[in-house]
Amino acid sequence: MTSTPDEQIPSDFLEDLQTDPNLQDVTTLGQLREKLAALSAEESQRDGPGSVFQQLTFGGTNPNPLFKPNRFKKDHGQDGVKIQQYFRYAVKDEKHVTEALEYSCDNQASKILELSDEDSRQYRGATFCSGHTRYVLYLGGFKSALNMNFLASNNIKYIINTASNLEVFAPKFPQVMREHVERHGRKVLSLQWLDSLDFEIPEDDFLQIINFIETGIQDDRDRRDGQSSSEAETKDHPVGILIHCAQGRSRSATAMGVYVGWKLNLSMEQANALVKEGRKMADPNQSFIEQMRKFLGQQF
Repeated sequence: MTSTPDEQIPSDFLEDLQTDPNLQDVTTLGQLREKLAALSAEESQRDGPGSVFQQLTFGGTNPNPLFKPNRFKKDHGQDGVKIQQYFRYAVKDEKHVTEALEYSCDNQASKILELSDEDSRQYRGATFCSGHTRYVLYLGGFKSALNMNFLASNNIKYIINTASNLEVFAPKFPQVMREHVERHGRKVLSLQWLDSLDFEIPEDDFLQIINFIETGIQDDRDRRDGQSSSEAETKDHPVGILIHCAQGRSRSATAMGVYVGWKLNLSMEQANALVKEGRKMADPNQSFIEQMRKFLGQQF
């Protein structure tokens, strides 16, 4: 949604403008956008690392000055626009962000890539190279990491969480992560990324992701090498690897793109397209796109 500098403000915005002392003097849509952008920058600076607001990137394409949640679709406003398209300033209550995340986060992850020992790959039913599938990479939101049925049925042995401070709106999350390790023998890599255009992902984190998955694959190969052929036939199932963030949209899609790009010698554009094939909502923010492009460009 674009506007010319002196375009008229929609009538349904006027009441909210008049009740907001920071916006009462705004007379054109162009001024409203500029004011919302400036106020949003101030709000973002005040949001601490533990704030739930850090779990979303606000795109600022919708100049509605006040987010009012839709009763039936909590990740949308009453105007039918997704919360991520508002300016940060327009979203006043952390509860609205929490409800939007809970509503939009499915508890099932999406299958992105299948690998064999020969690094064959399958996605969306198409097979490239031959080989028995040994490893399956999944991409999802935080609820997929809490879904014990999903994790068990897909033999998830390795979990990468790219989101910081999930316990802010999912208090049981740290306890469940400990149970993954202590009770179920899963291995967990926790990174502390903010879904922000200003957040610089440490290059070492990209390398950690690659090493974590590759080490897991090698450990599984070593395990199978120690089995008899009959044990392998009866007990061997593809090993699942889950990468998640809050929504399964930006941070985890970036991590998945980095790994598949490195693994399959793909450009950022190719890796991102492959990830989106498996999960339509995957959409790294623009800063993450450029960081992924830089990292993959250095690898080949």
